[in-house]
Amino acid sequence: MRSRRNRIEYPDVNIPPVTQQEVAETLPKVDAIPDTAAKVIDAMPVWN
Repeated sequence: MRSRRNRIEYPDVNIPPVTQQEVAETLPKVDAIPDTAAKVIDAMPVWN
């Protein structure tokens, strides 16, 4: 995600812009990040 975000913030004219379809396909993955983190955080020794 970070590399894509950087490409959006600092666009290269040779790379096509972000499309509505790309956003629609990515949002469910982004929404799942906090739930996934909550499930695994107790298994991460640094955080417990």
